[in-house]
Amino acid sequence: LTTRQDIQIHNVKIEDTIKAIEYLKDFDLSPRGGGNTIRNIIGCSLAGVCPEEIFDIRQYPIGLSEFLLREDSSFNLPRKLKVSFSGCNKDCVGAAIADIGFLAKTLDGKRGFKVFVGGGMGAHPYKGKVLCDFLSEEDVGYCVKAIKNIFYRKGDRRDKHHNRLRFLIHDNLGFDNFKNLYEEEFKNLKEKEYVVLRKINFPSYPEVEENILCGDDEEYKQFLRYNCLAQKQKGFWAVALRVPRGDLMAKEAQMLSNLKEEFKEIVFSVTTNQNLIIRGVRGKDLYKLFLKLKDILDDFLYPNTLLDIVACKEALTCNLGLCDSPGLAKELEGLGPGECGAGIIEIIESDLSEAEVYLKEAEKKNFSSFYIKKTLALTARALLVVKGCDPKNEKEIFHYFKEKFTKERIVNQDYADVEEVFNDLDRIEEIEERKKKFNYAKSFLTHIKNLYESMDSSFNFPTQKREDSKKEKKEEKLEAKFLDLKGTPCPLNYVKAKLFLENLNSGEITELLLDEGEPINNVPKSLENDGHKILKIEKIDGFYRVVVEKK
Repeated sequence: LTTRQDIQIHNVKIEDTIKAIEYLKDFDLSPRGGGNTIRNIIGCSLAGVCPEEIFDIRQYPIGLSEFLLREDSSFNLPRKLKVSFSGCNKDCVGAAIADIGFLAKTLDGKRGFKVFVGGGMGAHPYKGKVLCDFLSEEDVGYCVKAIKNIFYRKGDRRDKHHNRLRFLIHDNLGFDNFKNLYEEEFKNLKEKEYVVLRKINFPSYPEVEENILCGDDEEYKQFLRYNCLAQKQKGFWAVALRVPRGDLMAKEAQMLSNLKEEFKEIVFSVTTNQNLIIRGVRGKDLYKLFLKLKDILDDFLYPNTLLDIVACKEALTCNLGLCDSPGLAKELEGLGPGECGAGIIEIIESDLSEAEVYLKEAEKKNFSSFYIKKTLALTARALLVVKGCDPKNEKEIFHYFKEKFTKERIVNQDYADVEEVFNDLDRIEEIEERKKKFNYAKSFLTHIKNLYESMDSSFNFPTQKREDSKKEKKEEKLEAKFLDLKGTPCPLNYVKAKLFLENLNSGEITELLLDEGEPINNVPKSLENDGHKILKIEKIDGFYRVVVEKK
């Protein structure tokens, strides 16, 4: 998958190329996407479903492509020419830095575009100049053809390092002269030719309920947070899939396309950072889709994050390439796994931040018992993750808090009764009594925050245990020779492994059992970062056996 929303098919046998081209023709797909041509015209990958779009721009890249590809001059330009369409001012496809860029705009209720020209990246980048503040949608074809004609006649065909449209505009002609030439060419085309782009009607979405099926799966929660975007059509979602380095195997592509059989309204689109988007997913189907995707793709979470690195094929397949960009991208991605500690910090800070929000709401709403209880539960839960606990409800939160923090004397004993305070709130009606509980919750939150700040890099807290507790800890015998972490999500699996290893002697060897995907990608690297030695990783029936030597 390319940054111009193209698809490259690699490793085709030379004798099969004609058959491949003939087959693709039946799906309105054509080759000749490279060279000194009009490159694939790109548009917002969320066009038609994005809540922020001014209007749906999908028909313009398609109609313009069909028009330009019929002209011979489109395949014999001085250099490649890139055109982009953005549906809102966020400009997700970079219209303002394209050779020709269209930014959706309305004027007096009429659709049109702000037009940029002469932009580009590379060693000599330029931001595009505004050629037209408002161009009516009917004139898009005339506009692009006028610019293309000028570039065809006046572009530098001798110096391939200095013959993009931006150099013609900024370095050779100057923008004012170029604009004059454009206006004259545009006028001549309007008088002599009839340029009309095909209008396309896209299927609409029915009205559906907005329900989302929730799940306790930590990966699913991350999927909802990072991969899913609510469409402007109520009840439907767009799901982004991170495709590392844009590489999609044929079998994976076939399995993804088969999802259409079960999820009837879905449509696939390619993004400009080599990912895929599945549009038209009903909210109630998100969890079912998530489970299906886990069976198809190994690593599809966290699109549009620092893990989502773009790379062209470079020297692997391109005669002009100098470096191994995919190889570098893979190495950079390798810096991400092993950051389980960062995931733990994120969980803690999320709970503490949310507790603060509820605390403020409680004060605003006459010390509401509901908001005070939320504050107490979130505060008590915040640090449980460093003890490997994953409570499913409030009862489990306070049980684990009592076992791991109160009995161990890590927290101040003033808060040993936090569960009783939580339960009492259901029976308190007097505002003054509720205010006392509010002050208790406020103090409890401050105490846990201070405790969090005192936590060291190994997630240990200042020792507050009694001497006899320390002695008992030293005398404990570790009975298990391995730790089964199958079914335990990140980063809890890392915490449990870390706590397990703390009970071993230096140099002792043990085994961990981890699931595929994030667990095997993250936990071994994190343990290596802690100083432990990974001796062996072996795949067994859908999970992994990891042999670890304690540092």
